[in-house]
Amino acid sequence: MAVGLSDGRDRFGRSIMTRISERQSLTREEKFVALVHLYLELRLPFDAALDAAEADLFARSEERRERHHTAVWDEH
Repeated sequence: MAVGLSDGRDRFGRSIMTRISERQSLTREEKFVALVHLYLELRLPFDAALDAAEADLFARSEERRERHHTAVWDEH
């Protein structure tokens, strides 16, 4: 995952990106803010960006819950 600043470029035109290792985990709030930022960059209205980010996080948590449930079921 990469997090950029404003348009992703510094005053010299170089790309400024911070890489986040796959092993590092973001809090739910950090994920939410990153998703809202992404949707705003895609020019969604603010309220729509908030709704879309919340829906994406909810869908991901449901997928994880389902995978965990299936894995536990398979163990029995």
